[in-house]
Amino acid sequence: MRSIPSNLLDLTKILNDLEYHDGDSLGEALGMTRSGVWKMIKKLEDYGIQIESVKSKGYKFQEELALLDYNVLSDKIPANLEVFENIDSTNTHIKKYIGDKSPWICVSETQENGKGRLGRSWQSPFGQNLYFSVLYPFKKDISELLGLSLVTALSIIQTLEEDLEIKADIKAKWPNDIVLGGKKLAGILTEIYSEANGTSYAVIGVGLNVNMISQGDIDQPWTSLKLMTQSHYNRNEMLALIVENLLGDLEIFANYGFENFRKSWFAKDALLGQKVSLLHNNTLVSGKAIGISELGNLLLEVDKEIKSFSSGDAYLSKSLQ
Repeated sequence: MRSIPSNLLDLTKILNDLEYHDGDSLGEALGMTRSGVWKMIKKLEDYGIQIESVKSKGYKFQEELALLDYNVLSDKIPANLEVFENIDSTNTHIKKYIGDKSPWICVSETQENGKGRLGRSWQSPFGQNLYFSVLYPFKKDISELLGLSLVTALSIIQTLEEDLEIKADIKAKWPNDIVLGGKKLAGILTEIYSEANGTSYAVIGVGLNVNMISQGDIDQPWTSLKLMTQSHYNRNEMLALIVENLLGDLEIFANYGFENFRKSWFAKDALLGQKVSLLHNNTLVSGKAIGISELGNLLLEVDKEIKSFSSGDAYLSKSLQ
């Protein structure tokens, strides 16, 4: 677990002009030796960043790499904030602040053991996407927090489409995915912990594919904003807007519950009206998705009977193998 060194940030800012810079000039600009520059270049290459190295010319990025910047983010995010170069898992790390009365945000450029639902892993290539966790205290019982993942998905989609004006048909897929073109764009992992004093703590982990264009280890259809729109995105701006809006929506949820968000879900529901297969408690249930309940449960019409499910893995029936 390491914070992002200032000289690594400065190096990427210099190389973002996509021109060649030799080791001597980089060392002078960064206040370090040629050897120190080489070590940072090697670190970036080890993370998978493509860097051209030509004798007598120096080093050159093949594409822009703007790292997450604590100074930029802390000015815009109204919460306790930590920014890391790498970490085991943002969700695992942020749990140490359970007991604090104010929200915490933890974000990292990569995760060694990124977490998905049901024990799955989340691939986290360096410097391309957003991997962050939010710790939020609620004066609510755990049973009242079932819709948190849905609220998070809606909040992120609204930020992408309205604040960042991304023209794409982004949908929310119950219970914890954001999809674009039928492929996974983001995943949400929510964990709830309660204390004897009546306070519940939500740990909300988000992995959002932003500028990633290739990754060989993902075992399901996926996409990124860059792949779908052919645009490169400023992750600092995107993260600040997402977190600011999400904190506001979590406050609304804390005061008024999920019902305040339910109508918005129907416009973004990727399953609505579709034939769905749901794996629930090791049992496969098939039916037509007709929306969600006041608590955020999936509603399926099964043999002319409406059934409610609070958990499970849902698939469009045609995609279930």
